[in-house]
Amino acid sequence: MNKKTKGQQIPHAEKIDKILHDLLPYRLDFVATVDYVKKHLTTSQVGSVNATGTYQSSDVESDLHELRAAIKSVIAEDESFAYLYIALTSDNLDRVQCPKYIDTQVIKTAVEYNLNYHPLTSLDDYLEIEVNLQQYDLLTRGNFWEDDDDLYLDYFNRAYYLFSQLLRRQYTYTQLRDFLAGQNFDSDAKAYWTWQFISQLIDKLGDAVRDRERYQCKLRREIDRLEPFVMQQGPIDLPPTKGPFKLTSELIPTNFARILNVLCEMGCFTTEGGKKATKKAVFERFAGLVNEDSKQFHSLLNSGKNVNNDSEAPYGIFERMLQKQRDLLGDIVHVA
Repeated sequence: MNKKTKGQQIPHAEKIDKILHDLLPYRLDFVATVDYVKKHLTTSQVGSVNATGTYQSSDVESDLHELRAAIKSVIAEDESFAYLYIALTSDNLDRVQCPKYIDTQVIKTAVEYNLNYHPLTSLDDYLEIEVNLQQYDLLTRGNFWEDDDDLYLDYFNRAYYLFSQLLRRQYTYTQLRDFLAGQNFDSDAKAYWTWQFISQLIDKLGDAVRDRERYQCKLRREIDRLEPFVMQQGPIDLPPTKGPFKLTSELIPTNFARILNVLCEMGCFTTEGGKKATKKAVFERFAGLVNEDSKQFHSLLNSGKNVNNDSEAPYGIFERMLQKQRDLLGDIVHVA
């Protein structure tokens, strides 16, 4: 959560962080949200809302009123917390009902695409989502940019920030034109691929996007304007690399990806500097050794599909490895 609004420090920032975190699972449940407010944010049921554990009974009513007002200021433009805003503005929580004007689809869209945008710190987090993986694959497979983790993390963070700004506001055509023109990019290529991706995200949302046709019309014009300059530059020339090994039929790419994924989740790899290695970096290095496409590893894991002809279950490779280890230990015991 951004703890400053218009340059001012938000009171009770740590408490608000905890409250909003607690309510994340209930953003689509009006009743559960109201119940939480009744339990934690009313003078009769004050408790367990501060960062250390409880909101002490010695805290006065005015302090609670200030807390509720601060929460409303934080979530005012976050449509995913529409139910919370209604509950906080109600005078009678025992009788409050969800207003008919509330569009549940808008709330679902806000929840799904995290329109109250927070930048991510790991490229892996973006690549867990299929549409992001496809965009990453498009750019790296076409060699439009160098394959650099920081570059792509900045790219997705910027794209989703702009995407959230577009969907949280209703721009007129001229306002939209000024919004697009007011964004500064390092290059035409960055601008082109950012607007192209945002246009794709809007298409994916379909009718859930208000004024979708207006947005797409202006975005398409900006994309068409930039396209000749970007395509004229062409992709960068990356030298091909070839690894020393190949996978056999005993270890298909899907299972190799599963093994690497488990090792990454167990924290088995670090960089030379001691930082946890990203899945992307691990996949790329091992994929290069066996002449496989690391991007395919991500895709196989995300889709959950198994290309093995014997339809081996997702854990089948680990069972076979366990059995092989037992066989090896049995041989050692037998020899001893």
